[in-house]
Parts: sequence; structure tokens; C-alpha cells
Amino acid sequence: MKKYLTLILTLLSFYTLYSQENDTIMDYSMKLIQKQEFAKAIPYLQKYSTSNPDHLNSKLQLAFCYTQTGDLNKSIELYQNILAERPNYHRAYYMLANIYYRQDNSSTALEMINSALSMEESDPDYLLMKGQALRKTGDLKQACKYFKKAKKEGSSEAKFEYTKYCK
Repeated sequence: MKKYLTLILTLLSFYTLYSQENDTIMDYSMKLIQKQEFAKAIPYLQKYSTSNPDHLNSKLQLAFCYTQTGDLNKSIELYQNILAERPNYHRAYYMLANIYYRQDNSSTALEMINSALSMEESDPDYLLMKGQALRKTGDLKQACKYFKKAKKEGSSEAKFEYTKYCK
């Protein structure tokens, strides 16, 4: 009985140490992100995501780091994987819209932002992104409509865009 109890306690202590190590890895990667050291955060987030495949935030942070380091294809792949797991996660649609917008792919950016807006119709960031994508397609009238909505919801950037393009 003592051997069995000792074995259980030993396994429990290893599990606790392993959990603490994982928490430390995630905490450290978040500190790197705060310091905008995205490339340094990537290997830590990869390790954490592998050890904790159900942890959504680590996947989101990893995709964000890839976006910030310019590896947009890897970022797109990760956001699409997140959406495969959680199709109603509107923030991933928004992040994809931003990437496609940066790549001058306005039609796909509009698809993504429309998906996000179908779930969160008054989010000022989403409204602004739709206005920006519409402006890029040449539909200034509709773009101004979304800049105005985003401005009404409190977006200072939308106020700038509205003043610049709609007056």
C-alpha cells in the first residue's frame, strides 16, 4: 500500500511540475508579445500549443505573432484551423479580414468581415474594417456608411477615415 501511495504522490508531483512549466511558458510568451518580440514568442507558443491543444488563446497568440512577423500564410492557416474548431469565433474572422486586406484581397476580406459582423454587428473594429475594405473596392458610398457606423460606436480611426473620405 505504501508503494502504491508513494507512486501516486510521485506522479502527482510530476504532473504539478509539468503544469507549472506550461504556465510559465505561456506567461513568458505573453511577456515577449507585450514587448513586441513576436519572433521570440513563436517557439514558446508552439511548444505550449502542442502540449495544450485545446487552449484557444495560445493558438490565437501564435497566429497573431505570425501575422506580426510577416508570415501571413502561416497565420491564415492557424486562424482557419481555429475556425474549423470554433466556427462562431468572430474574432478569427476579423483577424483574417485584416490579413486579406493587407494582401489587397478585398473580396476575401469582405467575406471574412461579413462573417464577423453577422455575429457581432456593432463592433466598431469590424465596422471600420468593412468600411476600409469597401473603400478599397471603390464603393466609397457604402464605405462611408460603415465609417459612420463605426464612428458612432466609438472608433476614433473611423472618425479620421470618415473625415478624410466622406466629407
